Amino acid sequence: MGDMVRIAQIFLQIDANMKEMVQKLDNIAFELQEVKQEKNKLKKKRETQKGRIVKLERTIRTKNIIIKRIIDEELGRYKVNRTRPVLVKLLKENKKIKIMKNAKQLKGTEISIDEDLQKNVQEERRALIPQLKEARNKGHKAIIKYNK
Repeated sequence: MGDMVRIAQIFLQIDANMKEMVQKLDNIAFELQEVKQEKNKLKKKRETQKGRIVKLERTIRTKNIIIKRIIDEELGRYKVNRTRPVLVKLLKENKKIKIMKNAKQLKGTEISIDEDLQKNVQEERRALIPQLKEARNKGHKAIIKYNK
């Protein structure tokens, strides 16, 4: 009978240990859930911040133009037969609009004027160029506006 009592005590100890482990697992699961919720909040906040950054960059670049293929030895290190784009930051957007409207007068020269666009917008527009050319070849008047 002494062995039975000892076995019963061992089972009671195992049961107590199991209950303690279950409690610890419950605590860990609760903490994990809290961490997941915090992660989701941070993820949403990051996405919001990304959107704000994109809007700010777009706003900052709204007044800028880039003039390409100007030969000027004063701009950086000069390399023979190479040109560097020049970023022009204007104070007022209406000046940019006037310049962009008059840029067509540079047709036939090496010089070109473009908007200062974010890299992702440049890539999106570059991908649309084949569609633009196809539409123009079909006789349609086509331009890329708002990346469409």
